[in-house]
Amino acid sequence: MEYFSHFAWPIPSAFSDALGTCTFSSGDVFYSDLDAYQAWDEAFYSKQTPFYELRIMGSFSYSNTTAEPQPPTTNPVSPEKKKKTLTAFEKNWKRTLEIELRIHRGNSEPVRLVTTQGAIYMTLWKGDVAILTNPTPIPIPSFHNDMFAIGLPSDKPCQS
Repeated sequence: MEYFSHFAWPIPSAFSDALGTCTFSSGDVFYSDLDAYQAWDEAFYSKQTPFYELRIMGSFSYSNTTAEPQPPTTNPVSPEKKKKTLTAFEKNWKRTLEIELRIHRGNSEPVRLVTTQGAIYMTLWKGDVAILTNPTPIPIPSFHNDMFAIGLPSDKPCQS
């Protein structure tokens, strides 16, 4: 299996589209330890180093109510606004998801959190799980457009 080398967490190459568009989906699972992507055999269980598991549970909405239909706007769009077309990555950055975070070998129960696609991306990239609960909006990294125009942030994926 191949992994992207420029992330703090080992991210399998199968997640290239999710990383490229900042779209993580229900059922996606990421581990902070490369060995967790292999068979969980006796040798794996004999390791004592704790590691994180981040599981995407699904999208989250703060409201279960339906919005009232709004009439179409008649205000013209300014030329400045027309020029700025958001990429899929930028559109998804602030979307909320419910996740489950677990520390393996730490005898802790999984914790359910509501966070953003961008916070998940930054956690995988930087390796800091505190980002998931940070109430401050996380800016989109300035490199993302160039990075994904030429491929994922890796000279070449690392091998397991």
